[in-house]
Amino acid sequence: MSIFLSKLLGRCIQTGIIGVLISLVCLLIAWNTYRHEHIIYGFILGFCIGLVELYVLRRFKLKANLLKLFARLLLYSLTILVIVIFFGTVLLWFKGNDYNLEATEKDVMLTVVQSVVVAFSIGLFLQLEAIVGVRILSQYLLGRYIRPKEERRFFMFIDLNDSTSINERIGNRAYYKLLNDFFRDLSLPVFESDAQIYKYVGDEIILSWPFKKGVKNSNCLKLYFNFLFNIYKNRHLYVEKYGFMPTFKAALHVGEVIVAQVGDLKKEIAFNGDALNTCAKIMEHCKPFGQGFLISEECFLTLDHISSYNFQLYPNVKLSGKEDEYNLYAVLRK
Repeated sequence: MSIFLSKLLGRCIQTGIIGVLISLVCLLIAWNTYRHEHIIYGFILGFCIGLVELYVLRRFKLKANLLKLFARLLLYSLTILVIVIFFGTVLLWFKGNDYNLEATEKDVMLTVVQSVVVAFSIGLFLQLEAIVGVRILSQYLLGRYIRPKEERRFFMFIDLNDSTSINERIGNRAYYKLLNDFFRDLSLPVFESDAQIYKYVGDEIILSWPFKKGVKNSNCLKLYFNFLFNIYKNRHLYVEKYGFMPTFKAALHVGEVIVAQVGDLKKEIAFNGDALNTCAKIMEHCKPFGQGFLISEECFLTLDHISSYNFQLYPNVKLSGKEDEYNLYAVLRK
């Protein structure tokens, strides 16, 4: 099984579990009853709605919000209809004559309410998650970072090369479309490497990993090269739309940061610490060194599975605004 399919399966199982929890609430609070068949149905529906949201709908690049809403309603309705027919057929086959008409009418009403609540609750959750960030929404809901916590994290800065000249050459509207295409090609590598999108800053994106997830299989190194591959794979589309293939630079660093929920009118989970500043300063040396990807010595000494890559050492590099000198490594695919 590919990394993408295993990650997708895991996410759909999560939405299936959410479907079970929502179904329990519907049964116990609204109907004051418990039926195991409706719990199973809740899992199946949650799983399928997750599949629709995370895979099917994301393959359609619909620009108008009205079209997206119509497509979502249509797919939700078809999904519910197919599951109800299949699940109802199986249920009748198992229960046979014990399933009288009165019970069937009650179950139909219960199933309709359950279907609507589960489908749209999961859909809303995944839409909010797409806006706030994967895993960030659950951290908000659980209140994980109400109190500041110190964490060891990897940070990666990715920046589009020659962004100012590109903007002047193709214009603001085309440049906005270019950035969307550019960041869209990053989506799959982010998903497969368990990265967290921290911030978009103009033509720059900041990614983060908890220490264990970043170290595992050298996820943070894989992301860069998977993104590079996606850009190259779609080069003909970029050339056709914009007249060139975009290039980018990246830097990676690991360090301790304070993670906390900040803000009142607008809340966000913020990272504060020297690790981010150091990573930004490392990226400034990509162009002078003629390299696309630089990492700190801390990353080089920490990551696993680095035998798949070649490294070029740049010793005793002075970073702007820093007193200490740093050993940096350019990362190249073997």
